[in-house]
Amino acid sequence: MTESEFYGHVFQSLLVLGLLFWWMMGHLGKKNYVENPLEKHIALKVLGGISIAFSVVLFIAGVVFMTKLEFPEHSLPQPITPNSIIRPSGAYLYIGYPTKSQSLVISEFVGTIQFVGLGLYLWCFRKSGTNWWQKTLKVVAYTAMFMLLPSAMDFHYYDIYEFISPALLIVLATLCLIDWRGLKKDNRNGNKNELVHVEAEPEKSNEHEISSTDVEL
Repeated sequence: MTESEFYGHVFQSLLVLGLLFWWMMGHLGKKNYVENPLEKHIALKVLGGISIAFSVVLFIAGVVFMTKLEFPEHSLPQPITPNSIIRPSGAYLYIGYPTKSQSLVISEFVGTIQFVGLGLYLWCFRKSGTNWWQKTLKVVAYTAMFMLLPSAMDFHYYDIYEFISPALLIVLATLCLIDWRGLKKDNRNGNKNELVHVEAEPEKSNEHEISSTDVEL
Protein backbone atom coordinates (compact mmCIF):
# COMPACT_ATOMS: atom_id res chain seq x y z
CA MET A 1 0.00 0.00 0.00
CA THR A 2 1.08 3.55 -0.61
CA GLU A 3 2.26 5.93 2.11
CA SER A 4 -1.06 7.81 2.21
CA GLU A 5 -2.99 4.54 2.48
CA PHE A 6 -0.77 3.28 5.29
CA TYR A 7 -0.87 6.39 7.47
CA GLY A 8 -4.31 7.65 6.42
CA HIS A 9 -6.34 4.46 6.78
CA VAL A 10 -4.52 1.65 8.54
CA PHE A 11 -2.96 3.80 11.25
CA GLN A 12 -6.24 5.57 12.03
CA SER A 13 -8.17 2.31 12.22
CA LEU A 14 -5.52 0.87 14.55
CA LEU A 15 -5.82 3.88 16.85
CA VAL A 16 -9.62 3.97 16.98
CA LEU A 17 -10.13 0.22 17.29
CA GLY A 18 -7.31 -0.03 19.82
CA LEU A 19 -8.84 2.56 22.15
CA LEU A 20 -12.26 0.88 21.94
CA PHE A 21 -10.74 -2.56 22.56
CA TRP A 22 -8.80 -1.34 25.60
CA TRP A 23 -11.88 0.27 27.12
CA MET A 24 -13.93 -2.88 26.55
CA MET A 25 -11.37 -5.24 28.10
CA GLY A 26 -10.92 -3.01 31.14
CA HIS A 27 -14.69 -2.87 31.60
CA LEU A 28 -15.12 -6.63 31.17
CA GLY A 29 -12.48 -7.34 33.80
CA LYS A 30 -14.54 -5.74 36.58
CA LYS A 31 -18.04 -6.33 35.20
CA ASN A 32 -20.61 -7.49 37.80
CA TYR A 33 -17.99 -7.96 40.49
CA VAL A 34 -19.13 -9.26 43.88
CA GLU A 35 -15.96 -8.73 45.91
CA ASN A 36 -16.53 -6.89 49.20
CA PRO A 37 -13.93 -5.92 50.26
CA LEU A 38 -11.91 -5.90 47.04
CA GLU A 39 -9.20 -8.54 46.76
CA LYS A 40 -5.67 -7.71 45.59
CA HIS A 41 -5.22 -10.46 42.92
CA ILE A 42 -1.46 -9.99 43.00
CA ALA A 43 -0.76 -12.90 40.62
CA LEU A 44 -3.15 -11.55 37.98
CA LYS A 45 -1.71 -8.05 38.32
CA VAL A 46 1.79 -9.46 37.79
CA LEU A 47 0.61 -11.31 34.65
CA GLY A 48 -1.14 -8.16 33.47
CA GLY A 49 2.04 -6.15 33.97
CA ILE A 50 4.04 -8.73 32.00
CA SER A 51 1.47 -8.56 29.19
CA ILE A 52 1.65 -4.76 29.05
CA ALA A 53 5.46 -4.84 29.17
CA PHE A 54 5.49 -7.27 26.23
CA SER A 55 3.13 -4.94 24.35
CA VAL A 56 5.61 -2.10 24.89
CA VAL A 57 8.33 -4.26 23.32
CA LEU A 58 6.07 -4.95 20.33
CA PHE A 59 5.28 -1.25 20.00
CA ILE A 60 8.95 -0.25 20.02
CA ALA A 61 9.72 -2.96 17.45
CA GLY A 62 6.87 -1.68 15.27
CA VAL A 63 8.16 1.88 15.44
CA VAL A 64 11.71 0.74 14.56
CA PHE A 65 10.50 -1.30 11.59
CA MET A 66 8.22 1.54 10.49
CA THR A 67 11.17 3.91 10.12
CA LYS A 68 12.64 1.52 7.53
CA LEU A 69 9.51 1.14 5.43
CA GLU A 70 9.53 1.73 1.70
CA PHE A 71 6.23 2.57 0.06
CA PRO A 72 5.28 1.71 -3.54
CA GLU A 73 4.05 4.41 -5.89
CA HIS A 74 0.84 2.57 -6.73
CA SER A 75 -1.60 0.45 -4.74
CA LEU A 76 -0.65 -3.22 -4.72
CA PRO A 77 -3.29 -5.70 -5.96
CA GLN A 78 -4.49 -8.68 -3.99
CA PRO A 79 -1.86 -11.43 -3.79
CA ILE A 80 -3.09 -14.76 -5.11
CA THR A 81 -2.85 -17.47 -2.45
CA PRO A 82 -4.70 -20.78 -1.97
CA ASN A 83 -6.94 -19.16 0.69
CA SER A 84 -7.57 -15.82 -1.05
CA ILE A 85 -11.03 -14.76 -2.20
CA ILE A 86 -11.18 -14.18 -5.93
CA ARG A 87 -13.02 -10.93 -6.65
CA PRO A 88 -14.63 -10.14 -10.00
CA SER A 89 -12.66 -8.03 -12.44
CA GLY A 90 -14.96 -5.05 -11.83
CA ALA A 91 -14.29 -4.92 -8.07
CA TYR A 92 -12.79 -1.59 -7.01
CA LEU A 93 -9.67 -1.65 -4.82
CA TYR A 94 -10.01 1.16 -2.26
CA ILE A 95 -6.89 0.39 -0.20
CA GLY A 96 -3.92 -1.49 -1.60
CA TYR A 97 -2.48 -4.59 0.03
CA PRO A 98 0.58 -4.24 2.26
CA THR A 99 4.07 -5.40 1.45
CA LYS A 100 5.84 -7.95 3.66
CA SER A 101 7.57 -5.21 5.67
CA GLN A 102 4.28 -3.31 6.06
CA SER A 103 2.51 -6.49 7.18
CA LEU A 104 5.20 -6.96 9.83
CA VAL A 105 4.68 -3.44 11.17
CA ILE A 106 0.90 -3.85 11.20
CA SER A 107 1.17 -7.18 13.04
CA GLU A 108 3.44 -5.57 15.64
CA PHE A 109 0.90 -2.82 16.35
CA VAL A 110 -2.03 -5.26 16.37
CA GLY A 111 -0.11 -7.38 18.88
CA THR A 112 0.40 -4.24 20.97
CA ILE A 113 -3.37 -3.67 21.03
CA GLN A 114 -4.05 -7.30 21.96
CA PHE A 115 -1.54 -7.57 24.79
CA VAL A 116 -2.47 -4.18 26.28
CA GLY A 117 -6.11 -5.32 26.25
CA LEU A 118 -5.16 -8.58 27.96
CA GLY A 119 -3.10 -6.70 30.54
CA LEU A 120 -5.97 -4.30 31.29
CA TYR A 121 -8.36 -7.22 31.74
CA LEU A 122 -6.02 -8.99 34.17
CA TRP A 123 -5.20 -5.75 36.00
CA CYS A 124 -8.87 -4.78 36.44
CA PHE A 125 -10.11 -8.31 37.13
CA ARG A 126 -12.69 -8.79 39.89
CA LYS A 127 -14.60 -11.93 40.80
CA SER A 128 -18.12 -11.93 39.38
CA GLY A 129 -19.53 -15.04 41.06
CA THR A 130 -20.60 -16.67 37.77
CA ASN A 131 -21.06 -20.39 37.19
CA TRP A 132 -18.42 -22.59 35.55
CA TRP A 133 -20.27 -22.78 32.23
CA GLN A 134 -20.58 -18.98 32.13
CA LYS A 135 -16.84 -18.66 32.73
CA THR A 136 -16.24 -21.14 29.90
CA LEU A 137 -18.37 -19.05 27.55
CA LYS A 138 -16.45 -15.94 28.58
CA VAL A 139 -13.10 -17.57 27.78
CA VAL A 140 -14.38 -18.73 24.38
CA ALA A 141 -15.84 -15.29 23.56
CA TYR A 142 -12.71 -13.39 24.64
CA THR A 143 -10.45 -15.76 22.69
CA ALA A 144 -12.63 -15.34 19.60
CA MET A 145 -12.45 -11.54 19.90
CA PHE A 146 -8.66 -11.69 20.12
CA MET A 147 -8.55 -13.86 16.98
CA LEU A 148 -10.99 -11.64 15.06
CA LEU A 149 -9.23 -8.38 15.92
CA PRO A 150 -6.54 -8.49 13.16
CA SER A 151 -9.01 -9.32 10.37
CA ALA A 152 -11.59 -6.81 11.69
CA MET A 153 -9.45 -3.90 10.46
CA ASP A 154 -8.24 -5.50 7.24
CA PHE A 155 -10.23 -3.54 4.64
CA HIS A 156 -9.35 -3.28 0.96
CA TYR A 157 -12.50 -3.74 -1.14
CA TYR A 158 -15.16 -2.94 1.50
CA ASP A 159 -17.29 -5.86 0.31
CA ILE A 160 -19.38 -8.35 2.29
CA TYR A 161 -16.46 -10.71 2.85
CA GLU A 162 -14.48 -8.07 4.70
CA PHE A 163 -17.39 -7.12 6.95
CA ILE A 164 -17.85 -10.65 8.36
CA SER A 165 -15.04 -10.38 10.91
CA PRO A 166 -15.95 -6.91 12.27
CA ALA A 167 -19.62 -7.91 12.41
CA LEU A 168 -18.79 -11.01 14.48
CA LEU A 169 -16.51 -8.94 16.69
CA ILE A 170 -19.27 -6.37 17.32
CA VAL A 171 -21.80 -9.12 18.11
CA LEU A 172 -19.48 -10.85 20.58
CA ALA A 173 -18.50 -7.55 22.21
CA THR A 174 -22.17 -6.56 22.58
CA LEU A 175 -23.10 -9.92 24.12
CA CYS A 176 -20.21 -9.64 26.58
CA LEU A 177 -20.97 -6.04 27.56
CA ILE A 178 -24.71 -6.59 28.20
CA ASP A 179 -25.55 -6.77 31.90
CA TRP A 180 -27.48 -10.06 31.79
CA ARG A 181 -27.64 -10.27 35.58
CA GLY A 182 -29.24 -6.82 35.78
CA LEU A 183 -31.79 -7.78 33.11
CA LYS A 184 -32.77 -10.86 35.12
CA LYS A 185 -33.20 -8.76 38.28
CA ASP A 186 -35.38 -6.25 36.43
CA ASN A 187 -37.56 -9.06 35.08
CA ARG A 188 -37.92 -10.57 38.56
CA ASN A 189 -38.82 -7.22 40.09
CA GLY A 190 -41.34 -6.63 37.31
CA ASN A 191 -42.98 -10.00 37.93
CA LYS A 192 -43.16 -9.33 41.68
CA ASN A 193 -44.80 -5.96 41.11
CA GLU A 194 -47.38 -7.58 38.82
CA LEU A 195 -48.21 -10.20 41.47
CA VAL A 196 -48.64 -7.56 44.17
CA HIS A 197 -50.89 -5.55 41.86
CA VAL A 198 -53.02 -8.60 41.04
CA GLU A 199 -53.38 -9.53 44.73
CA ALA A 200 -54.41 -5.98 45.67
CA GLU A 201 -57.27 -5.84 43.13
CA PRO A 202 -59.53 -8.45 44.84
CA GLU A 203 -59.25 -6.56 48.14
CA LYS A 204 -60.47 -3.38 46.44
CA SER A 205 -63.39 -5.24 44.87
CA ASN A 206 -64.38 -6.70 48.28
CA GLU A 207 -64.40 -3.24 49.85
CA HIS A 208 -66.63 -1.99 47.05
CA GLU A 209 -69.10 -4.87 47.60
CA ILE A 210 -69.30 -4.19 51.36
CA SER A 211 -69.93 -0.49 50.85
CA SER A 212 -72.72 -1.20 48.31
CA THR A 213 -74.51 -3.54 50.74
CA ASP A 214 -74.33 -0.88 53.46
CA VAL A 215 -76.02 1.60 51.17
CA GLU A 216 -78.85 -0.85 50.42
CA LEU A 217 -79.45 -1.48 54.10
